[in-house]
Amino acid sequence: HVPYNIERTQHKVAAANLPMKLAERLSEGY
Repeated sequence: HVPYNIERTQHKVAAANLPMKLAERLSEGY
């Protein structure tokens, strides 16, 4: 089982990447 703090870190990283991916889609016209 993955330690809780590592799960939280990965979740924060994923949440931080979401706006970047959305911005890329908007800039590309998708």
